[in-house]
Parts: sequence; C-alpha cells; structure tokens
Amino acid sequence: MNRLQNLKNKVLLLLLLAVAGLAKAQQKAQQWWPYETGVDEDLYNVCCIDANTIFACGQNGVILKSINGGESWEEKYRKTGYKTTELSFSDKNIGYAICDFTLDDYSHQWFLVKTCDGGETWNEVGIPIFSWIESCTALDNQFIRTEMFLIDADNLVVAVSFDGIYKSTDGGLTMRKLANDFTINETRGIFYDENVGYLLWGYGEEDFTFPGERYPGLAKTDDYGETWVLVENISDITDDMAFAHFYDKNHIRLFGNFNTPEYGYKGILDTYDGFDTFEATGNSFGYLQFVEVYMRAKFTGNGKGMTMLWEYDMPGVGRSVSYTEDDGLSWTSYSGYDLPSYRLYDIDGIDTTFFISCANGIVLKNRQFTLMGTEENSSYAVTIYPNPTNSIVRITGAEAIEVQVFNAIGQLVKTLKNANEVRLEGLPQGVYLLRVTTADGRVFSEKVIKE
Repeated sequence: MNRLQNLKNKVLLLLLLAVAGLAKAQQKAQQWWPYETGVDEDLYNVCCIDANTIFACGQNGVILKSINGGESWEEKYRKTGYKTTELSFSDKNIGYAICDFTLDDYSHQWFLVKTCDGGETWNEVGIPIFSWIESCTALDNQFIRTEMFLIDADNLVVAVSFDGIYKSTDGGLTMRKLANDFTINETRGIFYDENVGYLLWGYGEEDFTFPGERYPGLAKTDDYGETWVLVENISDITDDMAFAHFYDKNHIRLFGNFNTPEYGYKGILDTYDGFDTFEATGNSFGYLQFVEVYMRAKFTGNGKGMTMLWEYDMPGVGRSVSYTEDDGLSWTSYSGYDLPSYRLYDIDGIDTTFFISCANGIVLKNRQFTLMGTEENSSYAVTIYPNPTNSIVRITGAEAIEVQVFNAIGQLVKTLKNANEVRLEGLPQGVYLLRVTTADGRVFSEKVIKE
C-alpha cells in the first residue's frame, strides 16, 4: 500500500513539475505579461518612480500603487463617478493627479489630488474648476483631455482641452487661468522649463467624431507662463498631431501625420531649436491615422524607447507596440501574438523595463526589451562585415530573408530579399542602419559606415 502511495506521489510530483515547466516556458515566450491590479476599471495613466514603484490611475478616480514592479497592487484613492487621467511626481514623495467629471454636454469639472508621502495617501487640494466648453458636443466631451506638467513641488501647469491653460504656484491650492486668444483642441503634450513653456494639440480633420474645423496648434510662453502666443508653423507641417515627447525645451519629438513630401506623411519629426526647424527621424508608423485616440511614446536614455498605439475601435487596426534601440532611427514592432488583447492607454518605463496601463484594471509589463531573449540570443547572432566599408557588406551566421537599409534620417533606401550581401554603391558616404530579419523571425540591427 505504501509502495502504491509512493508511486502516486511521484506521478503527482512529475505532473506538477511538468505543469510548472510549461507555465514557465509560456511566461518566458510571452513578450508582455498582464498583471491584474485587483480592480476592474480602465487605467488611463501609468507612472514609474523607479523599476519597483509604479502608479496607475483610471475610472472611478482610482489610484493604485505597486512597490514590487507590478507583481501586486494596492488601492490608495477612489472617487466614484470621476476619472483620474494624469499622474505626475516632482520627487519620490510629492505627486499630483488630475480627477475630472463630465457634468453635461457642454461642461465638466476637474480638481487636483495630492500626495506628500510617496503615494500612500491622497487628498483633494484647492477647489474644483468648472470648464464651460461652448464648442463641445456630447460626443466630444467623452474625450476631454487634461495635460499636467510639474515645474517643481509647488509650481505646476494644467492644460484642459477646449478650455485653457491653468497655473498654480502654491501646490495646487489655487489654480489661475492664463489669458490667451486661441482655442485649444485635443491636447497632445505640455512642457515647461522655468520661463519657457510649450503646449501642443492635435485633431485637425472634420469627421463624424470631431465635427468642425479644428487645426493642430502650438502655443509658447517665455515669461513664466503669464502670456502665451500661438506658433503658426506647426499647422504648416501637419494635419494631425498624435503625440509630442519633450527631451528639453529645444529638442522635441513629434509623432503624427505630416503633410509635406519633405517630411513624409506618417512618422516622426524632431526639432532641435524649439520648433524653428524640423528634421525627419522616421516614417515607420503605417497604422497611425488621424482618428487614433491613444498614442504614447517613452524614451529612457541610451537610445532605448517604445511607442504604444491603440486606435479607438478601428476595424483591422487595433493595437501596436514598437521599440527602438537607436533613439528612433529604426523601430521594431512586437507581434500581435505577443500583446494580450486589452485596450492600451499609456506607457512609461525605466531603462529597459516598461509598463502599459490597459482596460479592465490590467497593467502589462515587458519581460524582455527586444524580441530576442537574452538566453536564446547569447550564442546566436548575425555578423555584418566589413564595417566600415566602401562598397559591399556581407551577412553571415543566419539565413536572412529580408534586409532593410535606412539612412541617417530614418528613410528606407534599400530592401533586399533572401540576400547575404548588400551593395552600397551609389549611396552617399555616411552612417546607415542595416535591419536583418532572419528565417526564424528574429530581427538584428547594426549601424554600418560607408567610407
């Protein structure tokens, strides 16, 4: 009897080990892993303090905190019927969130909640602000956006779509509306650096969702936010601004639809002189369209960055996440099989660890930065040589089914199928990026210098 019981125990142990191994293998294969936060609300914003301390906020005014890199979450604040849409911290202790509520077809109310103890407790500060939106319809009002930028622990700026720009110098106790003579549409990014500030907004085309002519725009202040002026050149280059990432007050990266042959039609522009001139960085976002709702990008330094896109119930479009290891010169998209089927709202990250806030209380976390696992790739790579070269580069080590060559501003200049060498004759001297897709679906990128 004991022998039979021992046999059963061994079989049971083997089964448990097999199941555990299968789960581990599946977990390892999954590029993005969903974490349940314990709530069912959609989470509109995610904010990383460090690799372990993460915040998320969303419907019903919920604010969540994780101190173990997303493994578990605690609810820290809730305002039923409202929604928290923005989270920002000036340091590890002091942070703010915007909480708002649609009152009717033409107005909504918003206020600030603040923490002084690292997100353990949140308290409402100041009095609610009522925004009357004359040009807004009931359908529009579902998409009212607010953008917040913290100058420091006490000074912050808030931009409200279809309303205006507000500033506080006393930690949110009072919010003063700043004078301007232009109309803000859907906000796409705000940045403030002492005396210099920028605000961008996006939708431009007329359609069933956003009726009326609404042009993308850029406003600038250079007197600590007291006065703002409209910068006209932004409407010369784009019909629709999707998102803006600010490196500093001079270097800004724009994502959107650009309407000149010089800059391309869908992709990325960079300005290094505060919007005076622009340079095309890349045109790799084929899914980007003017009706998109949630497009975000995050760059964490050392060339690492990610973009996230979810288009609002567009048939055949859906969600997309891409990463770059060369600061946007080239992008690689994760397979749809690597993305769990949740609506994506926001992305943030530290170094090579990124988090995406989603619908239904889910936060996604990448288990590895690239498509290639460290263990699988440690003894597996392509070799590209000679480098530098004056004519031909050769590819060995794996079967290349496609080779793409990009120039220094991200333009695709050559595509080869099933090739093990690339001829660069006829191309100017300079730096090029070779992106090699192998037969097993891996992608390798390397910069090549043509002398």
